[in-house]
Amino acid sequence: MKFIIKSKIFVYLFFLAILVSLSFLYFFNSSNAYEDKTTHRALTDEIVDFYNLFYEPKITAEQKEWIIDGSKDEDIYPRWMNHYYDPIYNKGWQGEESGYFPDWFVKGGARVVVTDKKPISSLEWLRNQELQTSYKEFGGNRTWDRALYEIAKNKNEKEAYYTLGFILHLIEDATVPDHTRNDSHAPGVGGDEGSPYEQYTDQFTRENFNVATDLRNAGYKPVEKNTIDYYLHSLALYSNKNFFSKDTVLDGKYGEPVVLEEKNGYGYNRDDYNSLFRLLNITYKRESGKFEKIYSIKDDNILSDYFRLLSRQAITNGAGIINLFRAEAEKAKQNPESLIPPPEFKTANQAVSLFSEINKSGIYQGSADAFERAVEKYVVYKPIDITMNLAASAFNIFKELDRVDSSKLTTGFSDNQSVDSIIEKTSSIIQENANGLTETVKNVDLNLLTAGIVKTQIPASELPTSAPLPVRPRAGGERREPKVKYIIDGDTLILGDDVRVRLIGIDAPEENECFYDEAKNMLADLVLGKEIILEKDISETDKYGRLLRYAKINNILVNDYMIREGFAEAWAYGSDIKYREKFAESHNYAQNNKLGLWKVCGALKMSEAKPHSLGGLESIIAGMGNDNPPQIEPEQEPEPEPEPEQNQEDEENSEPEEPIDNIPPITPFDLNIVVGDFFTAADDVNATDDTQINIFGKGEGGSIVIISVNPVYEAEVASNGSWQKEIMLNEGANAIKIKAKDEAGNESEEIIINVTLDSIGPAAQISVANYNLMSMVFNVGWLAAEEDAATSTFEPQYKIGESGVWQDLEIENNDEFEDAQDKTTYYFRVRVQDVNGNQGDWSEIAEAEINTKPIIFNEIAWMGTNASYNDEWIELYNMSGQDVDLRNWQITAADWTPNVIITDASTDPIIIAAGSYFLLERTGDETISNITADFIYTGALENPETGAELLWLKDPDNKIVDQISAWYAGNNVSKRTMERVRSDVGLDISANWLTYEGDGGAAKDASNNPIFGTPKSQNSVHNKHYAIGNNIAENTTFFAVNSPYLIYNNLNVLENITLTVEAGVEVKVAYGMQIDVNGTIKSLGSASERIIFTSSTDDPQAGDWSKVYFSPTSVNSEMNYTDILYGGRWVYGFGGQSTAIEVATSTVAFNNISISESQYRGLWLRNSASIVNNAVFNNINSQPGSAMIEIIGGSPQISNSVFKNTRSGYSSYGILNINAVNQIISNNSFSNTNYPIYIIRTDPVFSGNTASGNSYNGIWFDTGYEVTGDVVFEKDLPYYINSMVMVRNNAVLTINAGAEIIVNSAGGGIEIQDGTLKVIGTSDNRIKFTTVNSGVWRWIYFTEDASVDSALKYVILENGGYGDWLNGAMLKIEGIAINIDNAEIKNSATKGVLLINSDSTISNVLFECNASNSVICGGSGRLTAAALDIQNSDPMISDSVFRLNRIGIKADEYSNPTFENITFGEGDESNVINTDPVDLLGE
Repeated sequence: MKFIIKSKIFVYLFFLAILVSLSFLYFFNSSNAYEDKTTHRALTDEIVDFYNLFYEPKITAEQKEWIIDGSKDEDIYPRWMNHYYDPIYNKGWQGEESGYFPDWFVKGGARVVVTDKKPISSLEWLRNQELQTSYKEFGGNRTWDRALYEIAKNKNEKEAYYTLGFILHLIEDATVPDHTRNDSHAPGVGGDEGSPYEQYTDQFTRENFNVATDLRNAGYKPVEKNTIDYYLHSLALYSNKNFFSKDTVLDGKYGEPVVLEEKNGYGYNRDDYNSLFRLLNITYKRESGKFEKIYSIKDDNILSDYFRLLSRQAITNGAGIINLFRAEAEKAKQNPESLIPPPEFKTANQAVSLFSEINKSGIYQGSADAFERAVEKYVVYKPIDITMNLAASAFNIFKELDRVDSSKLTTGFSDNQSVDSIIEKTSSIIQENANGLTETVKNVDLNLLTAGIVKTQIPASELPTSAPLPVRPRAGGERREPKVKYIIDGDTLILGDDVRVRLIGIDAPEENECFYDEAKNMLADLVLGKEIILEKDISETDKYGRLLRYAKINNILVNDYMIREGFAEAWAYGSDIKYREKFAESHNYAQNNKLGLWKVCGALKMSEAKPHSLGGLESIIAGMGNDNPPQIEPEQEPEPEPEPEQNQEDEENSEPEEPIDNIPPITPFDLNIVVGDFFTAADDVNATDDTQINIFGKGEGGSIVIISVNPVYEAEVASNGSWQKEIMLNEGANAIKIKAKDEAGNESEEIIINVTLDSIGPAAQISVANYNLMSMVFNVGWLAAEEDAATSTFEPQYKIGESGVWQDLEIENNDEFEDAQDKTTYYFRVRVQDVNGNQGDWSEIAEAEINTKPIIFNEIAWMGTNASYNDEWIELYNMSGQDVDLRNWQITAADWTPNVIITDASTDPIIIAAGSYFLLERTGDETISNITADFIYTGALENPETGAELLWLKDPDNKIVDQISAWYAGNNVSKRTMERVRSDVGLDISANWLTYEGDGGAAKDASNNPIFGTPKSQNSVHNKHYAIGNNIAENTTFFAVNSPYLIYNNLNVLENITLTVEAGVEVKVAYGMQIDVNGTIKSLGSASERIIFTSSTDDPQAGDWSKVYFSPTSVNSEMNYTDILYGGRWVYGFGGQSTAIEVATSTVAFNNISISESQYRGLWLRNSASIVNNAVFNNINSQPGSAMIEIIGGSPQISNSVFKNTRSGYSSYGILNINAVNQIISNNSFSNTNYPIYIIRTDPVFSGNTASGNSYNGIWFDTGYEVTGDVVFEKDLPYYINSMVMVRNNAVLTINAGAEIIVNSAGGGIEIQDGTLKVIGTSDNRIKFTTVNSGVWRWIYFTEDASVDSALKYVILENGGYGDWLNGAMLKIEGIAINIDNAEIKNSATKGVLLINSDSTISNVLFECNASNSVICGGSGRLTAAALDIQNSDPMISDSVFRLNRIGIKADEYSNPTFENITFGEGDESNVINTDPVDLLGE
């Protein structure tokens, strides 16, 4: 039992180990910071671009790609473990925040699964050559020193810049809060969801992230620091203290950031420029009846703010780092010996040379310096494996070499072994003699050890705590101290052993001085709770007993950091001047860039109050560079110190403030302006369109800043020196005057900032060029009024028609307008945005009307007047919006009489004004006596009695503009004129012409009789119907009050446009035209007011017009109570496309419609799911092969509709159904057609349909019909099978009770190949298989691959069995067993049922008249055929009757059937032979 339990535990642990391993394997691929293939590359790209905007020489394109490649490759597994740096706790990755796994488990697991190397912080990683060298298979040594070495020593520029990319990667990671707040963010490990910030930033790539120029334009510059360590530490501090990671939101681990303001569901903080940004999201959860706030950063608005600020830091600092790298590289080229060479493993031969060199150095005579020089020159420790014991052993080897033969040392070693392996092998020999070493040697040993550690730059925190000897002074006077436990102020601290330390060379603000809190907090961030290294200069302590030291942590010189970041000033302190130039340079840098106290407290304000503090580079160097430095007034003896726990500040450096009552306040400085979202250092602003700006800056606490700009504003300076004020600008130039005034009335100097308010957009204009009314080619151009128009942004637009929708004009300025349409008016406008973002008003609208046929025949008096039939006249009409010159226009008849050229002796234009008439009178001006003719012509018009007239109107280019093909109207008896109905369109059709309908007007003929017409005025039949053609480009309604509507040209309802037709409207479609619905049509009639679409002719015929076509883009169309008449035009060669309505791959709802008198189809549904309900299809089809409804594909529903009277004598259909799926055809009636329903390769569902008076009153299945899916035949019209129906592909054909199957072919029937046939009737509704007239069908045949789930129940099979006497049968079952129950098998021409290798069950079956020649049965049977023929089968037959068959039952010798209760007919109903053999039943 114990063995079993242990085995289970082992298995459990084994699989747990696999699970954990997989988790960590996923972790190391997912715990990177920014995405290496997108965001890192994008940021690095922008860093280089930002650098190139400020420095020379620029980074070349090739160098840029090397750097970017390096930034990507720093994420090579498993380097990422060293990408964390928590600047508050001075730690690298700790495995924290990894879901439900504890940090020790995650960190230990990573050491097992990912790498056995202990992770270090990125601050250490960027310089640790030894550790990085051990990653040789994963990128190797990519440290800052390696990059410098490559470019300065090896002259390998590519390798140097590639390595620099690795460094920039670490810098970018320092701007990721997860990496500076020790949030592992490993998706999938312990249920962790990963980092929302990193997931958000994945979207940024080199292609879509381009901000360098914008940053430069906004006033940002590269950040300059003097060491790479400073850069990484300050960035880490920035992201740690100002932003949250997902799992460290207000978790108490860190004191910052804090929420300064809550509003609109967000918590806000302020950025470096005092602007609010979203810090976290605030929602509420109800717990125990109370609402609890829930904080999160998972919000795109928050993450956008984070990335905006953090990426800015990465780019501005990264550019400064490239500058630092190039500067250090130049220095290194001048002094290459200062470079730290990359580590390499020494071979045994190299080791011998090394030891020999040390032997020669004379170190055994007690020269510790020689030891140190030898070590620094030769010793290379193996990365990460170094221990103090091993280092001490190395020294002992050197010490004892005089007792060891060098040749023996290499015995058994190969050349590729390292010094460490030699040390390990020989250390035991050396240690035997260790007790004999002198104390002096031990001390030298420690100095050597310390120097070696410093040389290799392995942090002391990585050395084991089991060192054999205590820590002693380091090289150069350095020493590692206990952790810092308290901070007095920005330059004084207390160690854990209560030793007080005063930082040399700096002076931070005292309590109650400006920037005191900030300086103190910064020093705490750097060193509080951490081990530091102290370095002595000259002095040991000051007079108060405080140690005077330089402090270092993680390669950062804390003294210098405080100066360079603006938290302290450089301060000359006695003779301690080791770093005087560095401190002076940092002081100057912070002051010039207004960092920290220089920004908040005022330039030199603090320095002026302290004689020992020197402002400016020159004065600092001067004060620190003397061999005999000036004596400084001693600090006052401090009061007794309070305990640090009481949080009281040290007052050792406090000094009295100088009186300022008679001194003017500081002139306001460090001015900044915020205009909207734009921030800039205050300087002259060329232009802004924001009427309100925010000015903020620094000044003397307690003073008042006066801002004069009309009106005058005042702002109070806070105690920390900050102030701000929102002011309103005046349009144009604003000279903003700024000064300070203190309580005593003293005023500072005045500063003037010039800001121009440009909030009014420029004017613009647009025009049409190369334009002609009758041409569809023209150009559109635009311009702006301002001088800077060339750099302005134009927004041209156009619309079609007055009520059209404005849309962008996508052509270049002065280009040709494309795709202009005839009889269309285009409108153009433009507005412009200037370079300052001001948007101007829309310009005046330019117009371009296109009408290639603007002039039409409007009225013809072909019959003359009552005064004389010779007094003919013609009226033209200008239907355009522009005047037209008619000079040299022609009116010409086909027989050249008349042939009129409109001209005169002058050269002046002969104008027909826009919307006006032009009257031409024959022979003289007396034809219409009281109206002056515009032109006199000669030549008579034909009368209908003498022949048809074809009249053309031509322009000067001989182009036909209008024509009349016949006298469509007019009266020769009453002399009533022929008038055009629609004068706004040119339409040569009879529907557009009517006879004058008035009683005569003011116009008089030559005999002063009334003119029965309307010369030079609106026609009496004007707009008697509405004419519509071409495009409907906006939502339109056909109103009943304007009915009828004439469709004179192909009509196109554009996509996304709706045409609504009101109840009672009549739409007349011109000959051959069609309506295309690419959008939506709503034809919504009613039972009392139906809508009619019909022919425009006076004597309509089937096929006068084409169709209504619903395209694939049509949506939501409906036709209710709508009649479609005389459509479906048959066009020879295109008859297959002819129909009254076509629906193509869209869905239309048809309710209570009728389609009549269509020349071909009525309704054509192609791949449509349309619904047809309560429709009537009547008198369709004068062409063979057409249908009232033709369905191809799709899944429509046809119900409750009437199909009648197709006029073709053959091959006409009620519903022709091809390849549709899941369609429903129900409750329809069919009459007077060939085929009510014709099925080709489809499986519909039928129910409730009726048919009468058709050629075939049923549902006809085409030749070759196959069942390849599940199909159900319900009780409905008879199903006509015209061939052998195959059931394949495991399909199921179910025939339900009451269905009738009529097989219309001698070779027809059903063959079940590899599917299922279920024929399941009931006693009241049997299923019947039969044939038409006296024909014979073949069989139902179950093959050996048919399903055993097949069955026949309550079925009648009759008049089948077509075939030869040997194989013929009406029901054939081969190779499977099925159940036949309550069936009738009768009148088979051959066998009734044939069983081959089948053990079927047959019960309650009547076998009658099979193969019989009985008179009763018709006498057509074959002598040798049996009603039931059993071959090689063992069936069960029970309760069945055999009568009037040629042979009742026949079985071969291989069969063994079972019989129960079998009855044979007697007398007139007897079989010729009951059984074969006779004793088959054992009787």
